[in-house]
Amino acid sequence: MKRWFKNFKHTLSKTLVLPAALFLAAGLFASCSTLIGDTSKTGVDVSDNGQHVYICALSKHIEEAHGVPNSIEDFSNGDENPVGRETWSLGTLILAGQHEALADDDELVAAGKQILDGISNFHDEAISSGLEQVIKSCNNVAGVRAADPSHEGQLDYACALGQRIDDEYGPAETWVEIEESPTWYEAFSAAALTGAWNNEIIDGQTEIFEAGDELLAGLSVANTDTIDDALEALHAACNEI
Repeated sequence: MKRWFKNFKHTLSKTLVLPAALFLAAGLFASCSTLIGDTSKTGVDVSDNGQHVYICALSKHIEEAHGVPNSIEDFSNGDENPVGRETWSLGTLILAGQHEALADDDELVAAGKQILDGISNFHDEAISSGLEQVIKSCNNVAGVRAADPSHEGQLDYACALGQRIDDEYGPAETWVEIEESPTWYEAFSAAALTGAWNNEIIDGQTEIFEAGDELLAGLSVANTDTIDDALEALHAACNEI
């Protein structure tokens, strides 16, 4: 069985019990003065509202570029099919905003949980109906056209998420025990968007992929040292784009 698939199942089992378990553990790189994903430089908006916009842009990209996933095979082809990575990232971004930006959108939050639960249980109907609900909920969200959900744009977003975690939340010890921490979900989204979720090197960015792969591994076993090192490596790799 492919390594990415083993990591995938292990990661799923941990992420989906986050609100009730000790697995709210993820870490961040130490502070650095040169920004990666700095919104003033890249135009990437990873604020609470910016994440809402990106969720909508990513859901539209999935629908238009790949089609709404309607088979578990869409999640079992590794680097040949990025729709699994993108759909997973969509779900984790939604849960990151469930208590702030998306607190008043119960249907969108429920759809995000349904997507992740569907992936966890290989329930294709739950995944497709959840994604369709996300798309429906995004009908009146402004600014979606300005976001870049392309594969290259996903790398920029992963970099910017990493910087946000550093700027807003600090090192792992400051938030690792916080119940339902949005940082956890944002870190998982960043790791997935580097291509690590489906073992895909995007646009030839091997160093970003390797940092994301290390981050995903650290998150999967709640090893904060590994996560800190991975995010520091992501920081350095993103500065080279």
